[in-house]
Amino acid sequence: HLVGAELRVAPAVLGLLGSDDKITRTAVTTALTGRLDARAQSVLVGLLESERDDELQRFAARELGRLAVPGTAASLEKLLGRASNEVVAEAARALGRIGNEATAHKLEPLLGHASAKVRYAAAESLATIAAPALIPALCRRLKASQVAQRDELLPSILLALEGTVRSRPDDVARELLLGIAEQQSAALADRALAALAAMRDPQSARRLLTLVNRRALADSTRAAAARALYGAPAGTRVLTELLLSDDSAALRAEAAWALRGTQDGAALAALKLTAERAADPGVKGNAKAALAFVATERPHFVSVRIEDVDRTVRADTRYRLEYKGGLVRFGKTDATGTVRDEATPDGPFQLVLLD
Repeated sequence: HLVGAELRVAPAVLGLLGSDDKITRTAVTTALTGRLDARAQSVLVGLLESERDDELQRFAARELGRLAVPGTAASLEKLLGRASNEVVAEAARALGRIGNEATAHKLEPLLGHASAKVRYAAAESLATIAAPALIPALCRRLKASQVAQRDELLPSILLALEGTVRSRPDDVARELLLGIAEQQSAALADRALAALAAMRDPQSARRLLTLVNRRALADSTRAAAARALYGAPAGTRVLTELLLSDDSAALRAEAAWALRGTQDGAALAALKLTAERAADPGVKGNAKAALAFVATERPHFVSVRIEDVDRTVRADTRYRLEYKGGLVRFGKTDATGTVRDEATPDGPFQLVLLD
């Protein structure tokens, strides 16, 4: 209650973290989460180095990541090889917020960790740091994991690669990702195609078009291939034909979104027709959103439906919002209630999700 009423008492309350009573320590970490500033840096680093309590180490790593003080990266890196899985995952997340290319090389080996939680935390951080020098190492790990048939490692490696190759076409990465998209399960194929979409590599267009037209594939995979064709001149005709076809609504919606910003006359005509007459709300909505990118003054927000699991009326549809500064990433809440990875536009805004 004191901390909530007057933040200046927070440094003094830190002293209670040395209590022998675990309930007291838990209460203090809960009260201080999200409230400390850089003055607490030395205390937090000290907690990192204390092996007394995993909870205190996780708390310290979380807060140092939130504060993003560059000088604390070395202390966090020390935890990567000698702490519990939960602490290592928290340290990896923190390093993603404050790390650099050198830090990325320390995180990369965690993609082979036995714990899925650690692998995913490392992958998210590597995607955030996006060090281009790490692309060859990620490609080698991806290929080695395939050869060893360690499919459980592939999702995290692909996630890390997606962030790292963004707008950086790479010949080796392209061939590996297309190989997975063409041969692996739908879940892995979709992840590989997401990385290809991020890469924006025109050399991928021909094989992506083949995937879009392969009706034997899962709809999600064909839709992911359509998304990856965004901006590829060779894909405009096929996407336009798909938009006007009798194919599934999910695919037509993705085709509409992949045509956003197009200057092609036939594609614009198809988008306008779809925006006016499409029966499916997802197809109609995505066509309208795509046309908004063509306008000189696009709306501040564009709502895009990207997945509807089934036709029932319940909250099983996922949306994303695009705004002028980029993509809105929805916040993720961890076990302590701390919201992470949020990215919202400046100023007030309202977000409404509808099925």
